[in-house]
Amino acid sequence: MYIDPLTAPYTSGVSPYKEGSQGDVIVLNAQPDITRSLVWNTGIKGTSITARDSGYYWLTAISLCDTVVDSVLVNLINCDTLVPPLPVYIPSAFTPNGDGLNDSWRIGNLPEENQVIITNRWGEVMLNQMNYQNNWKGTNSSGNKLPLGVYVYQVIYTEYPGIRHVKKGWVTILE
Repeated sequence: MYIDPLTAPYTSGVSPYKEGSQGDVIVLNAQPDITRSLVWNTGIKGTSITARDSGYYWLTAISLCDTVVDSVLVNLINCDTLVPPLPVYIPSAFTPNGDGLNDSWRIGNLPEENQVIITNRWGEVMLNQMNYQNNWKGTNSSGNKLPLGVYVYQVIYTEYPGIRHVKKGWVTILE
């Protein structure tokens, strides 16, 4: 038994169809099985349901001999109104010297849902911040100024629900 989210009623076989003012929906279909009773997590019995909201959907197939469960994550995004995000720009250097220019490491177009991790060349964590606000001034977690040099970064962010990106590289602290 498996859930097939790529079957009718699609207009093109790939994207969800529209249903009036209800917005995007997707029909989830299971293979028919005459030996099992099929029950969706929504309480609906049968081989298919219409998913109107994003989230996990699962189907339990019960017989006298076994129980089988399959699940699918539905992420409904209205592609007609979707605006592509601006590319994330991660600078390779900055100068936290107090002159008012490039004093903090400013990542351009970074979505709000993010995590930034900075380590030194030995792998010691200098910064580990959720929802980074472009406020790292070249200090360690205790607030002490770090020596000039190269540090490793990992920037993790989510553009749309479920679309996660991980960027890794080097940033240099200059004077």
